[in-house]
Amino acid sequence: METAPWDALAAPFAASELTWRVVRVSADKLSAQVRPQLPAAVVTSRLDAVLGVGGWSHSFVGMGERGLCCTLTVRSAPGTVSDVHKSAAVAYTEYTGVEAAAEDALAAAAAFFGLRSPVALDELPWVDFDAEQGQILYEPDAATDTAVDLPDDTPTDAPEVTPAAERAPSAAPPPASVSPTKSAGQQAIDKLLDRLKSEGRGLQAAKLLNTYGGYGSDPQAARELYARLRELLMERPDA
Repeated sequence: METAPWDALAAPFAASELTWRVVRVSADKLSAQVRPQLPAAVVTSRLDAVLGVGGWSHSFVGMGERGLCCTLTVRSAPGTVSDVHKSAAVAYTEYTGVEAAAEDALAAAAAFFGLRSPVALDELPWVDFDAEQGQILYEPDAATDTAVDLPDDTPTDAPEVTPAAERAPSAAPPPASVSPTKSAGQQAIDKLLDRLKSEGRGLQAAKLLNTYGGYGSDPQAARELYARLRELLMERPDA
């Protein structure tokens, strides 16, 4: 009897295919706790590759004011009794709108078929957060489960963390743009620089880079540079 290729559906994914979804934001809105998740494009690509475009379908139903349920259906193969349905419901916040909630619900339903994140964390990491843009400033290192310092008002059950800038290597030239070959600490600094340039404060950021010699000559200098760039970003012109 022919059955759906469950083993092929559940084949491991690469950590590079993950995205990170905000779970909650600290009281001062400077940090966010995040969880790893498979993006919708990765999930649907696997479903298409294993089952074929016509071998599966999904639908969404709203639940209350801020809930969404996804039902994922794997079509029955010849000789099987019926289709297989799996459903999952999620709630969304001001930082995860309807589109993000749909991705979350699809990923949750797909997990019932074995399509799961390749990263399983005992504790979810915290990273720097830009409340104005509603997005994290960088993605945590899934391999080491490290993140940034937590604010004083962060709940006591939050994980113990390490500043991301500490992971920046010693001497390095001034960054121009985010590169996938750079460390998480360097990428975090790069993103801060990009934001500062877009807000017309590139000259101030450049002066800081010159002061610290690029990414910083040692971990302590890199940490201080990151902190000062972040402070500059959080400043408002009318402050």
